[in-house]
Amino acid sequence: MVAARAGQTRASSAGRRPGRQRRSRGCPRCAGCRRRRLSATGSAHPQTVVDPRLLGFEVDANLWLSVPPGALPHVGTALAARPGVHAVAVTTGPTDLLAAVFSSDPAALYRFLSTALAELPVTAVDTTLVGRAVERAGLRLRHGRIVTPGQHQNTTRGRRRRRPDRPGR
Repeated sequence: MVAARAGQTRASSAGRRPGRQRRSRGCPRCAGCRRRRLSATGSAHPQTVVDPRLLGFEVDANLWLSVPPGALPHVGTALAARPGVHAVAVTTGPTDLLAAVFSSDPAALYRFLSTALAELPVTAVDTTLVGRAVERAGLRLRHGRIVTPGQHQNTTRGRRRRRPDRPGR
């Protein structure tokens, strides 16, 4: 009986389309069960992506910081603890750290640069204002909405646009 089941499993998995995973234990059609299982095993980490303008953050800036090598852990940890700083990463190249900052207006960004950074051993800073985010937390954005991986590029509110050169498609 076990050998027959193993043979059936191999045969059924051989007929799958490439890239498709075999369904695991649990109720196969229940997305909630799968989400809970992935969260429980640490395989998935849900994130909420919100347009920062809805929270009152009008300015999005990337700060490219030059820091003495011995101060990297201190500066990175201190920046990550500051409100408005939504990401800190060590970089390679002419700068050492990248800090992504949201602020309510340009004056608030200036205050952050002249006070919070002044307290830290930062030797140079290059500020880049982000005009429009194309990707946040690994998710592609289009007009402030998340674009799913299989979504067609020429979409308007989830519906496909018709191309005049291709009637009926």
